[in-house]
Amino acid sequence: MKKSGFKSLLKKIRPYAVPGIITGLVMIVILILKGIWPFGSSRIDYFDNMQQVAPLYAHLWDFMHGKASIWFDWYTGLGTNVSMSISAFSMITPFNLLLYFVPRSYILESISIITLVKMIFMSVAMYALINKKYNNLVYGLKVMFSCMYAFCGYVILYGSCFTPWMDIVAFFPILIMAYDRMLETGKKMLYICMIALCFIINYYLSAMSLIYIFLICGIRMVVMQERKQWKETAWNVGIGTIAGIGLSAFVLVPVFA
Repeated sequence: MKKSGFKSLLKKIRPYAVPGIITGLVMIVILILKGIWPFGSSRIDYFDNMQQVAPLYAHLWDFMHGKASIWFDWYTGLGTNVSMSISAFSMITPFNLLLYFVPRSYILESISIITLVKMIFMSVAMYALINKKYNNLVYGLKVMFSCMYAFCGYVILYGSCFTPWMDIVAFFPILIMAYDRMLETGKKMLYICMIALCFIINYYLSAMSLIYIFLICGIRMVVMQERKQWKETAWNVGIGTIAGIGLSAFVLVPVFA
């Protein structure tokens, strides 16, 4: 019985795993060919990764190991208020938990592994979105579009010079699924949680994501809904967005205060 249950679970997971495996293998080949750690001595330390991201990751590492406050540090100049950088530099994100297991002296080297994990997550998340919205699409096309999302120009650019700004791209497909679920069922909780998570991670890119959501919401209302449904749709999106931003206020207020 347990064996059949495991096989059933494996069968459900396999379609989602394929785009992640392909993305991971392509990235590993790239790391090997370019001699990037852990397959060489090179690092993804171009521009802001070296000048801004590495110091912030070091501060985050100190916080996770009980050696610093996440809100303030005493070793930048005469002391620096870090709270303004928490959301702008995606410091509070699930991916950064990987830093806990990295030696402090290898933070720059670990950026390649963190980037790899983020890109795998992107392709799996996008597959989940495509599979839900376009279930009748040929499986090979679903996988192809999912991998293309993980290797889009934005990801390649910021993956090479400013890794923290990849995080919202990873969670964006889940945000859209939460948005679709809210409009289809009226249940707002998942959408609220995803808005809150995105703004906690990075308010810059979350604001851009909201612009997209408002645009597609307006198009959806005009093209796919009757006029009598507009008020309910606008209410759901409006109250869900405001509630989500409100939950993230603990990182947003220090930025704008």
